[in-house]
Amino acid sequence: MSIQAVNAAPSLCNKVFLEATRDLRRFRPSSFYANSADEIGQAQGYINFDEFRQAHDFRRETIKFLLNTPKEEAVRTALLQDLFDAHLFTPMNYQIYHQTFIPIEMARRIVFPDIKPAGIQLASNWGVYPLFLKEQMGLTDFYGIDVDKAAIAYAEKIGAPVIEADARSLPFPAERFDLVFSSHFLDCSYFGFINSVKGLSWGEEFINFRLDVMREVYRVLRPGGWFITQTEVVSCQDLISSWTGTIAQVMTFNFESIKFDGLFAVQKG
Repeated sequence: MSIQAVNAAPSLCNKVFLEATRDLRRFRPSSFYANSADEIGQAQGYINFDEFRQAHDFRRETIKFLLNTPKEEAVRTALLQDLFDAHLFTPMNYQIYHQTFIPIEMARRIVFPDIKPAGIQLASNWGVYPLFLKEQMGLTDFYGIDVDKAAIAYAEKIGAPVIEADARSLPFPAERFDLVFSSHFLDCSYFGFINSVKGLSWGEEFINFRLDVMREVYRVLRPGGWFITQTEVVSCQDLISSWTGTIAQVMTFNFESIKFDGLFAVQKG
């Protein structure tokens, strides 16, 4: 398979990075981001985010303790699911700030300089970035997807376009979007402990999960569409092995003074 490698010029990256930073900072006051975690915690019956986080940590440690004592297989399976949920739905996910999305927004503007793409964000939580794209940038066909019901409820409250969906089975037709992006989602933090408890080899379950997601990304992307990823365990080889068609090009982003590890974009052929 012939893949064209493209490096975005440092001068262009720096210019677009500064523009993206300016626009994201202008979007909402810091209190908007700071209050989100408290409001989600309160919606679940806690006084504030700190109480919510402490209760969650206690529950997670209790499950770990119970797993260290002999259990019937059915009970152990249920505890493992509870532990997975505790890792997946950590309250820390609700503390989202605009700075997280500056590299992704920069990459979006470089690969789509002239159009407003239709797209989705995988694991968007309560959807601050899709909300920014909708309200600040005029992208009316861009959605977040997540499985966290508390985050989705908060997204609905603030008007963020977030849909409840599993990234391994996206509720969209083939070739629906110009852009799919993922940030801090396809990493091994949710799977390492679970695999060790189940007796699986390191990464076995995560590899299957990641490849299932990549196949869905390929399916919903239009020819010429882009997948942008940042700070994840995703490589070009993963994409080559899981995408059933061709990859047109891979773009990396170079800076004169700033470096983002693990940021690149892949175009569907």
